[in-house]
Amino acid sequence: MKTQPARVFAEIIERVQKGEAPPLRPDVPRNPPDASPAAVPLLSHCWEEAPELRPDFTEIKKTIRSFNKGK
Repeated sequence: MKTQPARVFAEIIERVQKGEAPPLRPDVPRNPPDASPAAVPLLSHCWEEAPELRPDFTEIKKTIRSFNKGK
C-alpha cells in the first residue's frame, strides 16, 4: 500500500473541518490495487453525501468482521 505524507492527511482534515461546499468526497476507485474488492462498496457507502445513507459503526464493524471471517 502506498503511504501518504502527513501533509496530505492534514489537508483532508482541514478541508473537512472548514465544511467546504460541496463537501470533500474522495473518488473511490472500483478496483483499487491495494484494497480488497469486497471493501470497495463499504468505502463508497462511508462517503455517501447524505449522512443517513452512511453505515453506522455497528454496520461497519460487522462488514469488516465478515471480511476476516468473524475474527
